[in-house]
Parts: sequence; structure tokens; C-alpha cells
Amino acid sequence: MVSIRIIHNMEMQEKTIFTATPIEGGYSWTITSLLGTILKDAESLYGERDRSFNILGVELCDLEQPQTWYPGGWDGQKDVIIQITKDCETNLKKAIFQVSHEVIHCLCPKPGRHANVLEEGLATWFSTIESTKHNTGYQPDSLPYVSAMEKVWELLRLDEGIIKKARMIEPDFSLMTKELLLGFQPSIKDDLLEILLKPFSEFKLTIG
Repeated sequence: MVSIRIIHNMEMQEKTIFTATPIEGGYSWTITSLLGTILKDAESLYGERDRSFNILGVELCDLEQPQTWYPGGWDGQKDVIIQITKDCETNLKKAIFQVSHEVIHCLCPKPGRHANVLEEGLATWFSTIESTKHNTGYQPDSLPYVSAMEKVWELLRLDEGIIKKARMIEPDFSLMTKELLLGFQPSIKDDLLEILLKPFSEFKLTIG
């Protein structure tokens, strides 16, 4: 009886977000296979990603929050990895929530450059879309990210397709201009545009 319990515990420990289980017709979902569907959803909503970069996959890292990492970038390699927090190791729902956010940053990877409010707000909004789709129960709770998301909501309520249309002309969120966005939706208020195109690092300082 003791030996059976030990085997069962070992099996439970081995079941991580990277562990695929054989099922009828294939294998169970892992965060690696889900990454493909999440990317497809992001491209469908917001335009194609920059395919000159290779998305190598997802890895766990001892971090406070997820991020994109560019291994070999100093050597000219155009690779990107999504790093998520270690507590996702056996929590696929949390992994989906974190990966969905970082996928938006993979649409136009930019080593060494920081995101604006538009990009971070969109990434936060998209993570809620995928969380609802996959029934994860996770929602953003960081005030700066929620505030950025609310600004993106204001934009998308005017034109839900504006980001995809704008990225066909300028794929990089951080290089978008007021003139570009106004060309698609002239009714966007100037103060909203000012905030959306501001570096997110500056925006965070204005949030209590």
C-alpha cells in the first residue's frame, strides 16, 4: 500500500504544464501546444506577428512577473522566449493567463525598447480574453496594468479593429503616431492619444 501511494505522488509531481498525456487522437494540451492557439488568436485580432523572430517557446523562471527574453540578441540572433513565473509549473490556467499577456509583445518583438501604454494595455486586455476562453478564473489586479487596459478599452469602443488596421501600416506599437490612429478614427480624443502613446514606464509613475 505504501509503494502505491509513493508511485501516485510521483506521477502527480511529474504532471506539469509541459507534460502531455496520450489521449484518443493525440495528446492533452500543454502550455507549448496552447501557445500556438493563443498566437493564432492574437494575430486574428491584432494582425500578423513579425516572423523574422523565432518564438522558441515558454520556460519557467525565478521572476516576480512574466517577460519576454531574447537569448543571443547580443550576437544578432532573432529569437524570443516567453518566461513565466515558477509557480505556474503545475498551474496551466495561470500559465495561460501569463503567456497570453506576453504573446502581444511577441507580435512585434523589440529587444532593448520599452512598451507604450497601448501595447501594455492591449496585452492586459488580451490576457482577459484568453482567460475567459479557457476558463482560467484569472484577471489582472495590478493597478497600472488595469488602468492601461481601461485606456485601450476606450480606443476599442470607438473602433474594435483599429489596432489591426494600424499595424498593417506600422507593425510596432511603440512607433505608432497620433496621425496614424486619427487616420482610422478621427473622433479619438487628444488626451487619450497622449496617454496611449506614452511609455508605460512613465504612465506607471502617474498611477497611485
